[in-house]
Amino acid sequence: MCKLLRANAKRVLISKLFWGETIIWLLYCLAYQADSCRRAMEYGIPSSEIFQQTLFSFTAFMGVLYAVFVSILIGTEYSDGTIRNKLIIGRSRTSIYLSDFIACAAAGIIQTAAASFTFLVSGVLILGETGLSAVQLLQTAAVMLFLCISYAAVYAFISMLSGSRANGSVVNLLTAFGLLFAGAYLSSRLSAPETITEYRMAQGAIQAGEQIPNPGYLSGMKRTVYQFLLDFLPGGQNMELAQGSLLPRVLEHPGLLCFYSAVLAAVLTLAGLLLFNRKDMK
Repeated sequence: MCKLLRANAKRVLISKLFWGETIIWLLYCLAYQADSCRRAMEYGIPSSEIFQQTLFSFTAFMGVLYAVFVSILIGTEYSDGTIRNKLIIGRSRTSIYLSDFIACAAAGIIQTAAASFTFLVSGVLILGETGLSAVQLLQTAAVMLFLCISYAAVYAFISMLSGSRANGSVVNLLTAFGLLFAGAYLSSRLSAPETITEYRMAQGAIQAGEQIPNPGYLSGMKRTVYQFLLDFLPGGQNMELAQGSLLPRVLEHPGLLCFYSAVLAAVLTLAGLLLFNRKDMK
């Protein structure tokens, strides 16, 4: 398996897609901070306030970037016949699956670490303080690391079992956007206020009335389920990181979020190993 890991590491490091995605992400981080500085000066908002509200907004589309990379990395092995050749020379299916999964996870971690460093350092230099302590930054970094691993597990599971670069790419991209939209939907429902203002027509004008219960507010078991799904799904955690208003949830239970990501990665990897070992490699 060590030889497979070394071969995959070399593939990642010479991959134009890997470096292309990384450079695009870094340029986006720099451009975002420059635009934040412009908005701060234009609207007279404290630059540090904007920085703290958008601290991890650069992670919004990390799931989509990973989906593209994993689909191409693993899909190329199918299209080029590399997986079949590995089996012919005696490599086990378990070692093939795990080495590809580890390579995908490592690539995602490297990309995220580079983007995080660029965004935070440029933000501190241009805008000011992050508003977080060193411990909170480390906790958030741990959540992001495990999130990378869970994303890799999802996309590797799909790509290794699809048997086709085209099919794997389509399904992975649909899954990426599905997770992203699910996270956005769950966060919007959970962010709904408990009460809303009732507006009435009086004397020919609309006037604000009293506060009434919000029919869209989640409570009881339904709220618990929605919160669990937001914390458990990669797209939900991604949304919690990207939205400044949800970041306190990440800082409140970083260990729980890491645990959920680890469980999802472990379950999908075990399921993937079982199915891949039974897959008919024509």
